[in-house]
Amino acid sequence: QDCPYSFALPKPGQSLALHLLMLDAIRNRWSQRSFSRRKCFLGVVGATVSVWVIIISWSFWTRGHPTVIKVHSEIPHGIVRVETRIIACGCQAKVGSVSVWPPGSDDKRTQFKVGELRLFEFAGKAAAQSLYYRCHTEADDDGEHQLSFLAGAQWISVQVWEEPHDECGEETARVKINSWKSADFLVSVPFSSHLDGFACVKVPSLLTTNKGTQIAIVEARRGSCSDFAQTELLYRRSEDGGRTWSASNTLVTPEENPKTVCNMPLVVGNAAPVQLRADSKRHPNRILVPHTRNNFRTWVVHSDDDGVTWSDPVEIEGAQITDEEPDCERDMSYFGFGLDNGFQSINLDDWLRFARVVGWGRQNPYREQPWMGKLSGPWQFIGVGPPGSLQTRTGRILVPGYHSFIRGVETGFSQLYNNFALGHILASDDDGDSWRLMVHEAVHEDMGEGANERQFVQLRNGSIVVNSRSLSTGSLQFRLQSRSDDDGESFTPTRFIDVPQGFNGCQGSLQVGGEEDTLYVSGPDPAPNLGALPVAVGAFGAFPNFTGRDHVSVWSSKDGGQSYQKEILIDEGESGQTSLQYSEGKLFILYEQAEADVSYLQAMLRTSIFGHVKVQRPSRVIFRALTEDDIPALR
Repeated sequence: QDCPYSFALPKPGQSLALHLLMLDAIRNRWSQRSFSRRKCFLGVVGATVSVWVIIISWSFWTRGHPTVIKVHSEIPHGIVRVETRIIACGCQAKVGSVSVWPPGSDDKRTQFKVGELRLFEFAGKAAAQSLYYRCHTEADDDGEHQLSFLAGAQWISVQVWEEPHDECGEETARVKINSWKSADFLVSVPFSSHLDGFACVKVPSLLTTNKGTQIAIVEARRGSCSDFAQTELLYRRSEDGGRTWSASNTLVTPEENPKTVCNMPLVVGNAAPVQLRADSKRHPNRILVPHTRNNFRTWVVHSDDDGVTWSDPVEIEGAQITDEEPDCERDMSYFGFGLDNGFQSINLDDWLRFARVVGWGRQNPYREQPWMGKLSGPWQFIGVGPPGSLQTRTGRILVPGYHSFIRGVETGFSQLYNNFALGHILASDDDGDSWRLMVHEAVHEDMGEGANERQFVQLRNGSIVVNSRSLSTGSLQFRLQSRSDDDGESFTPTRFIDVPQGFNGCQGSLQVGGEEDTLYVSGPDPAPNLGALPVAVGAFGAFPNFTGRDHVSVWSSKDGGQSYQKEILIDEGESGQTSLQYSEGKLFILYEQAEADVSYLQAMLRTSIFGHVKVQRPSRVIFRALTEDDIPALR
């Protein structure tokens, strides 16, 4: 009670410096007093500094361990991917589940089973720097582990699926952890891979309906991401511009025991949706979704209630030129190269001749033998779209199709060459009640550069422009374009345009909009492949540009497609196939986003050797709205 100073906690907003200045003034005032009072003063100063040390320490602790305010069951709109970390649980026993929690938030410990996704949202602008995880096996668990991020994140998503371990080959849990940040544009995630029993989702198709509803359609594949895996078409609807989405539903429900080919699972894919105009004579506002089964027959479903419910699928008769069954054994030997027989029967001469074609030949297979002569006979592989069809101003419906003369075996080089294709069209002049097949290309010098996955648009002058994926395998790696001035009855030969393609091509998309008939094309703008192997091969004069699928971008043309300029980079990471829609001055894009499904070190090693060329397994499908702030051409 002899001490003249009273001790108080710092007031809100009072800095440490101000607090110490006040104490120093008091110290000067009482500097001549007794030793006991000076001793008392030092005690108060010590207590004050101690309180501030505790406050500052706590602020640093909470900065590294922010509070989780919500756990989402899917990724909300308005955030974009930043970083990715992949974890593989051990091989000692089958993993039953995985627990994940942020430091300092043990009460938010979340247990994941295989096939689940959760997203942690942290309070305010606090950034999470790490997560803890624990793999629970049938026998025990492998202890706690901490995973750090290079940059903090306000959102962190965690996803668990089952896959063979890279080292032992046994099935184990694989955990993907992504950090996310806020975006200043409209973006959302309608679909993610490894959910609901599907190994991956890919091949997006987007339709903006006459009511403004967004309908997103994807191929969902079970077991693997292979083109030959069991595949279904899923769809989701958004009535608020793509911010939120309805539950995922199956678009096509096949009849019991549907027919398959080549002893493979049923593959339902290649969606090419179109909505008829309100002034259509028979079925105004009807939505049609032509699609394929097993890439060998063409079917169609329709909706008359803005995509809420769908009809049973109906096969389009006479939509192809095929035998009853495809030739399931036809492989690269059809073109004269024995490349699909495994390493037991390597033919060095075949490999050298193929290397000259792909690496050093700079050949156009659509104009040179023996390739050109093989583009005849019954079709073996058929596709429509993707990602869309067209109704012209006359009311005619045009469904873009393509066909090739080799299916390709599930493993081998022949899969690269079912893209060695020509185009055809399914046309209807009665709102889809009946159809006829139109085949334009024949084996002659005017077939151009072939055709593949493609999309039509109609200009104000009535011309129809088609933009197509190209072979891009031992040939030039650019997209293709063609034109019709007679409502689709005939087209000019396809030609290359200055929009790039990665190795073996990729599904892109085409739209038109605005008073100037601006054309918009989307697709990857792949980065140069700086892997050691491609660089070494290139040093010997090899031609192929072994680039992958990344840097999805949008290009525009204001001269009817004669030239294109890059408008915007959509995604700076791994990203692939796209679908565009134009409506009321806005452009909407649905595209595949991917990241490595291996550990960080494995991904670094693979990239350093082979670069970015690989078979891409999409991690999710992204929706984004583009305005005039993003693309000036939309003004």
